[in-house]
Amino acid sequence: MKIFTYQDNRKVLVMVPDFSVLKKEKRSSNDSSVNILKIEKAPTFPGCEEGDKNCLHKSIQQHFSKNFDTNLPDNLGLSSGKKRVFVGFKIDKNGEVIDLKARAPHQEIKEEVLRVMSSLPKMIPGENKEGKVVVSYNVPFTILVN
Repeated sequence: MKIFTYQDNRKVLVMVPDFSVLKKEKRSSNDSSVNILKIEKAPTFPGCEEGDKNCLHKSIQQHFSKNFDTNLPDNLGLSSGKKRVFVGFKIDKNGEVIDLKARAPHQEIKEEVLRVMSSLPKMIPGENKEGKVVVSYNVPFTILVN
């Protein structure tokens, strides 16, 4: 509760809720993962130097490019041009990909993206001060429809 006084000496009693408490509780109860941008030591993709975020990102992009069926988008009746696909997942404390989600312009593209990303290899998990942690990762991809 706060009391505000106007210039004409009128006083108003106002109840001001503290929303910051709710936000902290919501975050901690739903998700204990650390964003890739805030992790101290990033997960390590096979063949990368330990904790190298750039190599991790490039390796994930290469994996997608190499394994995605590039002929699929052309056969779905989509308008030609560049299409965006958004993928989100977590790398757990064992280095496995979990909680895979995708958003794509067509259901079949979404299924293909999920298939490709679920085949990512096991990685060395990310770490913070407290040890191994679950790391959340989001990446956009662009596909070309002819």
